Amino acid sequence: MILKKRLQDGKTIYEPISFEEAVEQRAEKSDFVFTDEDEKDKFEDALEELDDLEEEIEDEKDEENESSDKTALSWDFVKSALKKAEKIAQKGYGVGASLGNIFLGVDDKKPDKKNKLVQILPFLDDDDIHEIVEDILSDPDKYDGLNLCAIMPFLSENDCDALFLKIALDSDKKYTHSLTSLAPFVSEKCLTKLVDKYVEGELQDVDMDGLYPFLSSKDVKRLFKYIVSKNDDK
Repeated sequence: MILKKRLQDGKTIYEPISFEEAVEQRAEKSDFVFTDEDEKDKFEDALEELDDLEEEIEDEKDEENESSDKTALSWDFVKSALKKAEKIAQKGYGVGASLGNIFLGVDDKKPDKKNKLVQILPFLDDDDIHEIVEDILSDPDKYDGLNLCAIMPFLSENDCDALFLKIALDSDKKYTHSLTSLAPFVSEKCLTKLVDKYVEGELQDVDMDGLYPFLSSKDVKRLFKYIVSKNDDK
């Protein structure tokens, strides 16, 4: 799923958008959050191909302008460009982005109870959603397969922080969620706690590289000093 950040009544919210919409709105890609790394890779591949296509069109325009006074592109080139555009569309389009597709197995035609649960989330009040989060924290096996990144937009900041730290501090590796995908939804205070644990040597298995864009400059500086000190010890 692809989520797009926007402001509503002064509050940041994240709305699901389709792959096609993401490609059309690629100028705003800095506002996108991808819950699936494969889909993110596919999106970036599509943008590269579109850039190549636009570059070819510009080159063809230059050649046409140099060779004659005509500004129209050759029909052969137009047909070639259309074929390439069609291939790009075939690669990307058809990717589901509904709220029902937020569990592993996106194309499963049989909706399970977890799919239904997430479709209901937008209509629950804060207390009910908090109760569900507490249940996820206490019994994660019950929610096996749930893509937490897709439910984060419906949670309070405190609940987002709690889930993030639970996954980050999970020594039993019960969770397979990417911290980088969850980071946009948590508070700076939460990320600082994570850095605290890391520089204290408690989270050596956590890949911090993907979290740098979400950290404060102060926390990035702390990580830098910690990494330098570790290298000096070798």
